[in-house]
Amino acid sequence: MAPNTLQKALHLLFVAPFELSASLALAIVQGIAPGSRPDETWTFRQAFSITMSKVLVRQLSVLQRPAGLTLRPGSEGDRFVVMAPSRQDLYRGPMNDPLIAPGQVGATWTPSLLKKPTTQKQKWGSDLLVVLHFHGGAYVVGDGRDHDTGFPAQTLLAHIGCSHVFTPQNRLASDPGGRFPATLQDALSLYVYLLHHLHIPPSQIVLSGDSAGADLALALLRCIGEFGLELGLLWPGAATLWSPWSDVSVALDTAKITWSLNYRSDYLDYSFLHWGAYALIGNGQTSLTDTYISLPYKPFKGEVPIWKTGMTVEWVIEEHCPHDIILLRKTLGFEEAAEGLRKAGEFVRLN
Repeated sequence: MAPNTLQKALHLLFVAPFELSASLALAIVQGIAPGSRPDETWTFRQAFSITMSKVLVRQLSVLQRPAGLTLRPGSEGDRFVVMAPSRQDLYRGPMNDPLIAPGQVGATWTPSLLKKPTTQKQKWGSDLLVVLHFHGGAYVVGDGRDHDTGFPAQTLLAHIGCSHVFTPQNRLASDPGGRFPATLQDALSLYVYLLHHLHIPPSQIVLSGDSAGADLALALLRCIGEFGLELGLLWPGAATLWSPWSDVSVALDTAKITWSLNYRSDYLDYSFLHWGAYALIGNGQTSLTDTYISLPYKPFKGEVPIWKTGMTVEWVIEEHCPHDIILLRKTLGFEEAAEGLRKAGEFVRLN
């Protein structure tokens, strides 16, 4: 249950200042000696950044502020585009919700706006490869703008070998009307936009996502597998999943999260996962075990090559790194962690 206004005010006045001050002192003390850091191989900057990020994430979880997304272009200028919903009949299955209707969705092109061909005879060249990348943030924070997803977009450009990255500002569950299936509706609208408005061949589209964004990419793939033939939606050329949050229902199990071997060395606090999970399902209006939210409850067969960090076929590990390193690699001081990116680039080029 979300905290009320009084609880938030009391937390800001009495709890947050003490917790931030104490955590700052602890982060400095722990960071000085390698043996006391969350991971003794980390630098002071890495240890300090992880510790303080976890505290800040915890404050976000308590305050639970609405995202307040805007569809104005902002500093992205003409690289930011707004798409109207697709035809209503395209939103099948769980996307057909009596209370949550498809809405407008914005997205940012990197490095530049991809313009639609002026005539139907014009075709895209073989050098065009678009990565549709969904951002992480537990479905409650983040957006596709430069300040939030610009670094992952540039990272994908550098390592995947794509010509463009398309980063959506899909609706968030922290805003009114943003619970499931709003984000899945937005994801479908974006994919239809690339296929049917820009007429990009599906083989030249890569679905991608980090953390909750990877879960959303998987949900879109399930949608294509279930309804694609009747809706004329073909499989994309490939998919890359970065630290996928594929089983959101785990957020209910506090003990399982906090007893994880990596919990101490990660910046995610269990309260943040609680907030994201409960906001996504509208505090009980949908089940966390819905197969479009927590995909392991009903595996599906897809016809798309998938790169997932941690696949059992080829195990690629970024040693001593926290969750979702593609998003916060620069912020947390892990710029050198690029082996998974290099491998993913090879995978996409081969497929």
